[in-house]
Amino acid sequence: MAETMQRYKGIAVTAADKQAAEDKLEIIPFDGGCFLMAGNELDCFVRPDKRGRWMKRGLLNRVFGDGIKKHGSLVCRIHKDNARSLSTAKRLGFEVVEQGEIMKLEMKSWKF
Repeated sequence: MAETMQRYKGIAVTAADKQAAEDKLEIIPFDGGCFLMAGNELDCFVRPDKRGRWMKRGLLNRVFGDGIKKHGSLVCRIHKDNARSLSTAKRLGFEVVEQGEIMKLEMKSWKF
């Protein structure tokens, strides 16, 4: 993930940053990216070359189904201009609960 951040976004992730993330986040890797979870807050990182080809039913059942069972709901935050991510989140069942520069979306049940 650190190499991809540097290559595609020009963001250097230090060893200390990487360690802090590993200590504080649940990292769920998959072919082409990973989910990052802190409590019920979810983020998804997908390599550009895997966009549109990463979703697998078993992976989503495990991450979303288990996350909702454990926390009661899942929350993600997406920049309002990131139409592709907003569309994907809504298609998966997330609903907008707060609007603004950063949109807050929530999923309370999972049926895939």
